[in-house]
Amino acid sequence: DLFMLPTPVMEGGRPFFPYVLLAVETESQMMVGADMLSPNPSLEAMWGLAVNSLMKQVVKAGFRPQEIKVASDFMYSLLEAVTDEIGVNLRRSRRMKGLEEAKASMFEHMMNMYPDDLA
Repeated sequence: DLFMLPTPVMEGGRPFFPYVLLAVETESQMMVGADMLSPNPSLEAMWGLAVNSLMKQVVKAGFRPQEIKVASDFMYSLLEAVTDEIGVNLRRSRRMKGLEEAKASMFEHMMNMYPDDLA
């Protein structure tokens, strides 16, 4: 999943809301990778980085998945061409328990770190 974090960060003198690309292995529900991405210089540039980031996460995990599940139509459209090229099935799945739990844990951790910023 690719989602915006609720807390801005300061980089280069100007605050922005970073995005996180989060990958979770379906059966074990373990986090495979998480990368923070900047929407600067543009969202379009960041979307390209998201595809590259996911492919790096797959390589780092040390195995090629048989299938990649995504929750959003947007992520499906981002990954469709690359998954076709590498021979990995791409499927939409509206409910992904491991991903939802990892995301909730990340938000909870951020709220504990920056309670005043998120109130």
